[in-house]
Amino acid sequence: MIRLTKPIKRTEADGDKIQEIVSLAQIGNSENWKFSLHRHKDFCELIFIVSGRGEYTVNEKEYQVQSGDLVLVNQGAGHMQTSSPDAPLIAWNLSLRVSARGDLPENHLILDQAPAVVFTGQHRDTIKQCCEEIFREMSEKQEGYCRMALIWAERYLLLAERLLPQTLLPENPEGGLAWRVKAYLDENFNQIVTLDTLEEIFHVNKYHIAHELKRVYQISPIRYAIDRRLGEAQNLLCCTKQPVTEIAKEVGYDNVHYFNRLFQKRFGMTPTEFRRQYINME
Repeated sequence: MIRLTKPIKRTEADGDKIQEIVSLAQIGNSENWKFSLHRHKDFCELIFIVSGRGEYTVNEKEYQVQSGDLVLVNQGAGHMQTSSPDAPLIAWNLSLRVSARGDLPENHLILDQAPAVVFTGQHRDTIKQCCEEIFREMSEKQEGYCRMALIWAERYLLLAERLLPQTLLPENPEGGLAWRVKAYLDENFNQIVTLDTLEEIFHVNKYHIAHELKRVYQISPIRYAIDRRLGEAQNLLCCTKQPVTEIAKEVGYDNVHYFNRLFQKRFGMTPTEFRRQYINME
């Protein structure tokens, strides 16, 4: 028997951190699946790697991931994912809205300068169970399923916080030309942007702008803008029931046929085929 030296009482600080489960999706099991660069404007995301290997980029930092890793993505954090062809990733993606706590703003899981990937170690099986139980509750919808799903999600979040390292990576300096151009493209990804447009906005030679973005981020401005659009489209295809025509327009393509061709060229499948590959629970 374990005897407590004093009772454990609920405090206001112990109140529920999770305001809403936005979605739960099991993704992967395809040798060529990938998500282009995208951001979530009003929720955060916990991604548990069940099996396989791949690469995640979060806020311009690249991480090699494998079975047992946990990826934490804050609201507004740019991120992209690629699966290894010889060991396709399978992952649980849990999207949440969480309250502000301590130094963390609303819908933040980690400080922005902290590592975005941690290894779950001894908590691996428990975290996997949390995902499966949330999925089961949301699928079966028995009496009290909403509260039960939230309880499992709270447990998941507490375990994730326990895993976070105490040391933080140093912040990268911001404010340079490449960073400012990238920030503009992030904000205006659904607008028509050309090198001439960027030259007019930043009052810098367009070829110098292209050179700087390529030097710092290894990508051209136009390629970055396209990847942002397609990444947002992938997110909408997985997290909403919007028709493909509406999604195309929302990310900046009035011509849905051109959008479909561009999407298929980039990901090897049409938007409709891509949507079928992923499971979403509301």
